[in-house]
Amino acid sequence: MDDVKRKFLWGITLAWVPWIPTVIGFATSIAAITHNKATGLAAVSGGLLEVFVTWGIATMLIAQVTAIIFLVRGLERKHLFRNIFALVSIGLSILMVGLIAGFAWLSWIERRHS
Repeated sequence: MDDVKRKFLWGITLAWVPWIPTVIGFATSIAAITHNKATGLAAVSGGLLEVFVTWGIATMLIAQVTAIIFLVRGLERKHLFRNIFALVSIGLSILMVGLIAGFAWLSWIERRHS
């Protein structure tokens, strides 16, 4: 297996694996909100913060940044479909980093007002 393909596969793996616990966390938060009839930002951020702490915020950030680096290095002109998939994965990695930053900020705001 050539170096570019290996970087691409590592990048794809690192970009998509953290979405598994995130989707589970979203589902758990939504179920808890509907079950408890909770409202507000605290209900949502509390459920997702539990997932991010469990998975490890640092691990997710490192994985996403590494995925972006591997995917950018794995881009080649001769592989159009692979490039499109890599660009979508890069976008999802950037979204994941934004979600982590957003929920960390929301939890910080919530702690200051408590």
